[in-house]
Parts: sequence; structure tokens; C-alpha cells
Amino acid sequence: MNILRKTSIPRRTFLRGCGAALALPLLDQMQARDAAQVTPPPRLAFFYTPNGVVQRAWHPPQSAHAFPSSPTLQPLESLSGKMSLFTHLDRVKVPGTDGHAQAGACYLS
Repeated sequence: MNILRKTSIPRRTFLRGCGAALALPLLDQMQARDAAQVTPPPRLAFFYTPNGVVQRAWHPPQSAHAFPSSPTLQPLESLSGKMSLFTHLDRVKVPGTDGHAQAGACYLS
């Protein structure tokens, strides 16, 4: 028994769906902005490097409160007051699994 009897959709339905998909990013701009919400909402970003990084180019050379000037982090210096850098994080190795599976499983947990 074949559940999907009709595998094609009408062209108008396809074009209507494409138009809706293109218009979705604009919906945010169509909302009326409140006077109280002038500042943008806070954002959160994480860098996940499953294959690792060149340690001396990425991690800060010192542990002072001043923003480090490593070559990789120089483009982010304008955001230094809004960033936190964590280094030397580690996890306990669980027997029976490899490092790749553990790294993906414990990311952001």
C-alpha cells in the first residue's frame, strides 16, 4: 500500500510556498516597535570547534582581565566588554566511548 499517491504538487502551490518562505524574514520588520524596546535583545553565541584549534593563536596569552590580543581574537576586540572567554574546560572520560562521541554529547551541557 502506497501512502504517497500523488508525488507532485501544483505549480501555483509551489510558487505560493516559495513566496511565503521569502517573506518570512520580513515579518519581523512589520511588527510595531514599542517605545520601551529600543535596545535590541541580548544575543548568545558559542563557538564549537570539533576538530580543535591552533591553541597559541586562539587562546589568550595571559589570564588578565584585559581583552587578549591573540591573532584569532583580534576581530572581536570591539566586543570585548560583552564577551566571556572560557579556557581549560575538561570532562571526565567515560569508559566504553570514544572522545568524538563524548565531545559532541557534552557540548553546552
